Parts: sequence; C-alpha cells; structure tokens
Amino acid sequence: MPINSNLGVQQTSHRLLRYSSAIAQCSVQSVTYGKCVAKFSENIQKDACQKEFNEFKNYSVGIETTAVMSESELFTIRGKVNLRSDKLDLDNTRILIDDGQHVGFLHSDGTFTIPGLTSGSYVIEVSAPRNVYEPIRVDINSKGKIRARRLNLIQPSDITILRYPLHFESKGYPNYFFKREQFRIMDILLSPMVLMMVLPLVLMFILPKLINQDPELQRELQQTTNLFPQNQNMPSLSEMAYNLLDGGKKKPAKKQDTQGSRRK
Repeated sequence: MPINSNLGVQQTSHRLLRYSSAIAQCSVQSVTYGKCVAKFSENIQKDACQKEFNEFKNYSVGIETTAVMSESELFTIRGKVNLRSDKLDLDNTRILIDDGQHVGFLHSDGTFTIPGLTSGSYVIEVSAPRNVYEPIRVDINSKGKIRARRLNLIQPSDITILRYPLHFESKGYPNYFFKREQFRIMDILLSPMVLMMVLPLVLMFILPKLINQDPELQRELQQTTNLFPQNQNMPSLSEMAYNLLDGGKKKPAKKQDTQGSRRK
C-alpha cells in the first residue's frame, strides 16, 4: 500500500522541470553557436563567436549544476536479507518499495541498495518464493535522515523502532497449500443433526431415573399435576385437529321411510 507523501512528488516534478528547462536553453544556445561558427568558417576572425561560446558554456554549466542539485535531493536505502545458502533463493528474491514502484535486487552476500528515492515514507517488502519476511516502513526526511520501524496497520500509533541499515530475518516457509482434513468420528457426533436426535433420547432415559431417586422432586411433580384436574370429556389434540379439518363437517341425516312406518 503506497504511503508516499505529496511532498516527494512535488520535489521530483520541480527538479525535472528545472532539468528540462536547462537542457532546452542549452540546445537553443548550441544552435546559435553552431550558426556563428558556420558563418565565419571560411574567413574566421579571432573571438568572432566568443559571445555565443560563453553563453553556451554558461548553459552547460547550468545543466551540470542542476544535475548535482537533483542528485543531492535523492537518497538511498540500504539493507540486508538473511537467506539460506541457495542460489535459487538469491536469484528469485526481490526488494519491493510501495508495491513495486521501485524494485531492488540482492548481491551475492544478501545486501541490497536502492538509490534515487526522494524524501517521504516507503514500505519495504521482500518478495521471496521460499521465505516469509515482515515488511518495514522507512521514513526519510528532507535532510536525509532515515528511520526504520515495524509496519503495523492495525495500530499505527504503536511504533517499534528498528535498526538501520535494514535487516530482514526469515519467519519461515510460506504456506501455499491447505492440509487435507481427515475423517474423525467426533465431527459426526457433534453435528447438529445427531445432537438433535440424541439429546432428547438421553433426556427421556435420564430424567425418570433422576425423579425416582429424589422423592421430594417426585412429590412436587405429583402436586403440580394435581393442580390441573383432568377432564375426561375433553378431546385430545389429534381429535380437535381432525374435527377442524375433515371430521367437523356434519353429514346430512337420512330421511326416514315414512311409507314403511305407515304400513306398520
């Protein structure tokens, strides 16, 4: 995640603007000096193009001064990565600054140098296929003072100062694969469906035994049951549901055979 400040971007743009302006002025003056030399090439006079030459020289010195000033505003980050004695790790390891905006490579002894950085804050990461390293945040002020600290995105106020030049220690091997889960009988026993079936059965067998072992609890349950008198005429829930759905329909009564009764 880039955390570089806008100050470094502005300094870089101003520096490039000064440098390009000096080059443009020098190129214009070089064309003027070339025309002067071509004009007096056949009958050249002493110091005929001295004025043009001095202006060209001044602009050339200005470019060199601008380049020196630009280099003085750039800084370098140095450090070392602790690698195993394996050439494969050395060749495939990269130093990434702000997610790859600047990339560095390792020397044979594990050291690295990344020049051309302006003042600001950077996140230094080590990209290695067979090692894991913690990223480090580096702050560079305008005077070139470099401070390294542990990167903590959860608690930014918790600052842990690290030594400089940077030193990266491997935290182990990266885990690219997940371990396949094995069959365990406890996973089946603790599943919700099994618990829903087993727990009621356990309660059905355990509660009666607990009640029989405690006479006082058995007496209290009996008293609670006696508080609700049982009505023999009260239908059960199944009968009530049947009557509400289908059984509640009254069947039409059959007409009596009046003629048969009269014959009698």
